[in-house]
Amino acid sequence: MPDRSNFRAYGTDNLAGTNMKILLMLLAPVSLVLAHAADAPRTETATTAPVLVRKVEPEYTAGARSKKIEGVITLYAEINEDGLAVNIKVVKSLEPELDVKAVRALQQWKFKPARKEGKPVTVTANIDIDFRLPRYPLLPSVSGRPEEPQLDVEDDWIFFK
Repeated sequence: MPDRSNFRAYGTDNLAGTNMKILLMLLAPVSLVLAHAADAPRTETATTAPVLVRKVEPEYTAGARSKKIEGVITLYAEINEDGLAVNIKVVKSLEPELDVKAVRALQQWKFKPARKEGKPVTVTANIDIDFRLPRYPLLPSVSGRPEEPQLDVEDDWIFFK
């Protein structure tokens, strides 16, 4: 391997020194700005997303179950300062009866509200509600709980069986 310890290109001594001085002069303010930015207290200006605290699953309707309807319903909602879903609208429908069940379930959800500058704020969200039928038949309960009463509806009258 050739010895390059004495290698010097013509006119590079002054040029390299000058370039280094220019580079240091350009980088000095950047390091000062970075040092001040690291020392400055951080202020929370970004909006944090709401966090789901309580979720209620929607019920399948008998008609949708017998027709074996499955899929996703997309709902638009505003999550208010109290963590409640309000002004709910169906964006993508699956079946009208299931849409109603999805909206009723979302009305019961509870969120930790979104925050901006530490204060709760209202935000909008699109929420997908998934309807899937179980792949295996449900087994009867052996827990000893009493069965729910059977209802019979005729002409706006409800009869317990």
